Amino acid sequence: ENTGNGDIFLSSSIDNGKTFSTPANLSETSVRSASPVIAADGNKYIYVAWVEGEEGDRDIYFLRDEPARGTTPATLEIPLARLLDVSGDGKSDIVTGAPEANSAGEVYLFFSDSIQGELNGSVISTSSAGKTFTGESAGDFFGHAVAIAGDINGDEYADIIVGAPDAPGGSDNAGKAYIFFGGPPSVMDTEADVIISGTDSNDNMGYSVSPAGDV
Repeated sequence: ENTGNGDIFLSSSIDNGKTFSTPANLSETSVRSASPVIAADGNKYIYVAWVEGEEGDRDIYFLRDEPARGTTPATLEIPLARLLDVSGDGKSDIVTGAPEANSAGEVYLFFSDSIQGELNGSVISTSSAGKTFTGESAGDFFGHAVAIAGDINGDEYADIIVGAPDAPGGSDNAGKAYIFFGGPPSVMDTEADVIISGTDSNDNMGYSVSPAGDV
């Protein structure tokens, strides 16, 4: 509903849609709220997420509502930068893959504070990378797919997932996906914290990687 800046309202039913509760304003802020996404778990909870703010200064809000019990919804604010902040400095970081570099493939992590002065159209060299991750063997195609995966291990640092679809896992080209936990640059290393390995030949595990959210 548009109330000037735009707010997010929720109305729920506990009798299979025969009646609905009075719409509740979930956002109630002075900034623009938009892009709502809603889901239900088939049991008792309703989940709503939306974005607030203008371009360059946006946050993601998440709410879990239990309409059957009439509880007051609790809203959690998640700064957008935190979902992409590997180093914990409050700014989004950048990760990119070069699957044919040095035969095995490489992935480069650029910390935001180290490239701020270069975000003016200039070319940023891989030598500016804060961390360089390297594949295990020639032909692994490490870095074919990369993503900042959000905070997987709950330490408030975003983590990285990297795919190497031609890596030998259980069999030739079974593929692997590697997870690297984020942290302060002085602490974070380049050794994989979790390795997910394909089983059969040509499984190509890691051909595509993506964060899945809280499933």
